[in-house]
Amino acid sequence: MAHGMRVPIGCLSALLCLSGAAPGQRPAPAAATPPANRAMVLDLLVTDKSGRPVPGLGPFDFTILDNQAPQKVMSFHRSEMTPEQPDSPVEVIYVLDSVDTNLNDMLYERRDFTKFLRRNGGKLAEPTTIVLLTDGDMKVQPHPSRDGNQLADALEKLPNPVHKWANAQGYAGLIVRNQFCLKSLNELAFYEATKPGRKVLIWIGREWPSLARSDGNLTNKDYQDLYDSIATLSNRLREARMTVYAIDERGPVAGENPLYYRAYLKYPATPLQSLSPDLMLGVLATHSGGRVIDIDRDLIAEIDMCLGDLAAWYTIAFDPPPAAKPNEFHSLEVKTSKEGLTVHTTQGYYGQP
Repeated sequence: MAHGMRVPIGCLSALLCLSGAAPGQRPAPAAATPPANRAMVLDLLVTDKSGRPVPGLGPFDFTILDNQAPQKVMSFHRSEMTPEQPDSPVEVIYVLDSVDTNLNDMLYERRDFTKFLRRNGGKLAEPTTIVLLTDGDMKVQPHPSRDGNQLADALEKLPNPVHKWANAQGYAGLIVRNQFCLKSLNELAFYEATKPGRKVLIWIGREWPSLARSDGNLTNKDYQDLYDSIATLSNRLREARMTVYAIDERGPVAGENPLYYRAYLKYPATPLQSLSPDLMLGVLATHSGGRVIDIDRDLIAEIDMCLGDLAAWYTIAFDPPPAAKPNEFHSLEVKTSKEGLTVHTTQGYYGQP
């Protein structure tokens, strides 16, 4: 890894450092990740009309459409949590984001998350990784653990995060925080892509600033850079097999529109269609097949809603058609022949020649 070293597992205070951006520095867009092989792997959640995961489906129950053209299913796997096999094969990554969070909300977040870790005698069904995101710093637990008590003990010993970046930075401050969160997610996805298996990332914190005010001054090069950044992050999340869930533990806030991100759920297919809100956390979560969860100050219930989606899920692979140019957008749709069911997965990708 380029941004830190592995350290021995022991407690959360021994953390792997992945990033550290200087305040005010705008990270350059990364080049698109070349495909390691042609096969594209998708993790699917299928829900009924009540939103409950549906088990028991087979490969012939699904149809894959790439740019509306049917694709052949190359492989299929069904995963279900049962009393005989209660432990999940999915790594769950919790990001405790304090970058845009005030002190009171930080304290609520850590208190309730610690309670979650200690439930059920501290036995976690999923291999669990904790990521601490503070101003200019992201630290990652070096090895997943199912010992919730050990993780909670270590978290309680850590000092509460302190904001190093002044809150009174105006719009320039919003840009710094937005770009740092994006950079952190990008690096985390890049790191997780080196590890096999599916990951569910639960990002606990406020929605990032949309930076929509910047879009009126974009040059053609800015549009291209923004498009390349969208393509890179979208592809990295998919290649890491990472489904993102966004939790705002504050619940609805007066004066804010929690559904604002929904206006930007259409993928940009060309650079000139790209807008800064296309990189909002809610947009990225939805595109990855995850969800945005915003209820009223019940973090444990919100986490349970995310983990409930792991009761039954499917992994399917197909051979995508070659792209004619870098970052060529392809719409992606997976359908099921069963009536009344909805398939949740990534809804597009950016192909490479």
